[in-house]
Amino acid sequence: MNKTLIKRKSELMAQIRNEFKILQALQPDFDNAFFDDESMLSYMHFLADKYKWLIVDDEPEEGGGK
Repeated sequence: MNKTLIKRKSELMAQIRNEFKILQALQPDFDNAFFDDESMLSYMHFLADKYKWLIVDDEPEEGGGK
């Protein structure tokens, strides 16, 4: 039986961001802005679908006032 893992969006995005920075450093053809936020979100959704993760959005809303 497969269990659904729960992942925090903030932790997963930080991990993806760090891994993308490593990729950029290792590939001289990539500039520092090769991977943007949209790329990271797309990869996060890919991983969630592939591994059946439930992503909990624990990041504060932009422009949320308080």
